[in-house]
Amino acid sequence: MTDPLLNDPENGDYSLAPDSPAFGYGCQSFTQGKSFLITDKVNKELTPDSRTTLSGVISESILITSLNIQVTGDVFIEDEVILAFLPGATISFNEYYQIDVQGTILAQGNAEARITFTAADPYLFTFDDDLAGSWNGFKFINTKDSNNPSIFSYAIFEYAKAVDSDNTGFTDAGAVFSVYDFDQLRIENSIFRNNYANYGGVLALNKNSNITFINNQVSDNKVALGGSLALISYSNPRIINNTIFNNEVLNQDDFHSTGLIESYISKPIIYNNIIYQNSDNFFMDHQLFSAKAYHTRFNGLDFPFGYNNILLNDLEYEITDNDIYIFTSNADIIDSATLELPFGLELPPTDILGNSRIYDNYLDMGAVEIQPVSNDNNSQAIIKKISLYPNPFNPEITIELPKNNIHGNLTIYNIKGQVVKSFTKITQEKIVWRALDNHNRKVSSGIYFFKYQNKDYSVLEKALLLK
Repeated sequence: MTDPLLNDPENGDYSLAPDSPAFGYGCQSFTQGKSFLITDKVNKELTPDSRTTLSGVISESILITSLNIQVTGDVFIEDEVILAFLPGATISFNEYYQIDVQGTILAQGNAEARITFTAADPYLFTFDDDLAGSWNGFKFINTKDSNNPSIFSYAIFEYAKAVDSDNTGFTDAGAVFSVYDFDQLRIENSIFRNNYANYGGVLALNKNSNITFINNQVSDNKVALGGSLALISYSNPRIINNTIFNNEVLNQDDFHSTGLIESYISKPIIYNNIIYQNSDNFFMDHQLFSAKAYHTRFNGLDFPFGYNNILLNDLEYEITDNDIYIFTSNADIIDSATLELPFGLELPPTDILGNSRIYDNYLDMGAVEIQPVSNDNNSQAIIKKISLYPNPFNPEITIELPKNNIHGNLTIYNIKGQVVKSFTKITQEKIVWRALDNHNRKVSSGIYFFKYQNKDYSVLEKALLLK
């Protein structure tokens, strides 16, 4: 027998190596998606735009500076065009409209200012085919990978629906994201709740849609037939460090495949998740229908499946003011995840609450990194973060560093990941940056990343310079 030469089977990458003799002999393989945090694509200038309504064709790259935007019709983002929103923005859909992305969309909030995509009349929303009080999600259909990656971080997605079963394709699948042959999409530190579809309560991924879905909370979403999280076909998405809780399949037909993830000729990478109390009307082992056991690792599950996973029973949890579930009663999920992610994937530097994602070189399962408890007052440790204000800024921004955590270094990067300004051996708690680089030259408008690091930890935040 000839060695088929797989790329990295020990870490779950069973795709064929470039010189594999198995090419052309019927072996099923998929392209491996890219991993990105700061993109190296061309940095395009975004024109500030103060519009408060959104509809029709977006033909130039814009940053919407309004914080309350009404979607009054279907939106189409042209190829090579970027549409961006500010932290804290709320985008409300007046009716059952969608956003078709042929270019790029950037919705990058923060833990204190999330970006919300919602229905204008959510009180009309019901978990059925009625379109009142709902919107039709994002469509990435044959979007070119040559575009800048689309990134959603610290966002909230609610009251989306995909129920149109009269047309062909995935029109009744993927309430929030329907993706076909596109993988330059990263969704992180976001909340998905109260969405509904026939298939795929959040995601529908088809034909090499190898997106990255990381550090999110998915709760209280429902589907009529199958896949309360996702319907996945011919794709290898990365589903990493999410908290997936209390989602439901309403189907009662015992002859239909069902569950949390419905996978068809696909290899979803399912690492470090908390998958708990997701109900269906079939069998427990259909929660991850047709997922591969060797790609399902280091999860906390309420049913046995895969490798290096633990079985969860009767978890207690708390709900924060911003509706984040924190599971604190089961020590098995703390420090039990793996930092060795396949395909060069990188975790966000902060969790869904804004805390450092990795504590003491260990990683927790799920979207929340449990903070240590102080022996003195039995309270959570101080959240380690930096504050940036004003944001957006012009001509200067104040960086407030963690109190009692000075003597570190602050590095400012542009969107290409290039260092533009460095502050070393810091001894004060506030720094004012006047948008000058290390050579005292003015920098251009755009998004900048601020990384603070000391001997114990590092944090990353971003801000927008407008001119």
